[in-house]
Amino acid sequence: MKNHFVLHCFVLAWMGSFTITRALSQDVTITVNAAEGKRAISPYIYGRNNTFDKPASFYTDAGLRFVRMNAGNNATKYNWRRKITGHPDWYNNVYGSNWDATSEYVASNFPGMQVMWAFQLLGRVASNTNNNFNDWGFNQSQWWQGVNQNLAGGGVPNTDDPGGRALVEGDDNLYTMEWPADSTVAILDHWFGPDGLNLNKNQFLYWNMDNEPDIWNGTHDDVMDVLLPASEFMDRFIEVAKKARAIFPEIKICGPVTTSEWQWYKWGDESIRIDGKYYCWLEYFLKRISDEEKATGIRLLDVVDLHNYPYAPTD
Repeated sequence: MKNHFVLHCFVLAWMGSFTITRALSQDVTITVNAAEGKRAISPYIYGRNNTFDKPASFYTDAGLRFVRMNAGNNATKYNWRRKITGHPDWYNNVYGSNWDATSEYVASNFPGMQVMWAFQLLGRVASNTNNNFNDWGFNQSQWWQGVNQNLAGGGVPNTDDPGGRALVEGDDNLYTMEWPADSTVAILDHWFGPDGLNLNKNQFLYWNMDNEPDIWNGTHDDVMDVLLPASEFMDRFIEVAKKARAIFPEIKICGPVTTSEWQWYKWGDESIRIDGKYYCWLEYFLKRISDEEKATGIRLLDVVDLHNYPYAPTD
């Protein structure tokens, strides 16, 4: 109980000086002055994932220096030309998403902050908002276990088995379009080129190579029901990385953006062997990058980017 009470005192201290009087066996008065005993936040804790939902001064005062704004799963089908993206965790419905506006906001309010966006490597992106599943008519847009069913594009929900597949799968051709490497890297010219938005490219150095491609057969099974081979993903990665580097030599390419520790080790069901030697996924990824860099002299990776969702019951 004491620890719980003290914890809340520290949380409240964020708001300023205050005094608490609480009746225990005797009255106890605790006074906290939030202006005293300040310590600098560790410079190694400097990033934030998505959204600016507070006034700009909040992030400036906190010393925030890096934001990843690509929205993870929602980055994979982002169409920067039409400013829309697919939401794989909400029926694959397509909604507006304006990376241009967000980048201009950050540039105006936080000129010293680095912003991480993402290239699309799936091969298809959102094309229109006309074929969304009518979630409002279905249940007033309430969450239920079936929000992951593939219902955009004319799907029929499976209410008897919400965690399973839709009764009728939606047609992804109705709401997605092909998106080759040239299209995904063209955002660089759109932002930094002579006829573009005139953004400062030095503020947008870091780029994810899509997001968690090792589970696309789950998150984006509407487009990729069976996970592509690791070698094919590497072909896509290398093609996009080369084209991005050609447009933006200073770029910081971040990959492979793996999902969690199992995916660091294993790509789908593959057992990758080269000349009789077994390679776990991360080893294979680094080997392909290294081999290609040696063969071409083009730098294809700057940051090894790993995700993790810790679930162990103890630290």
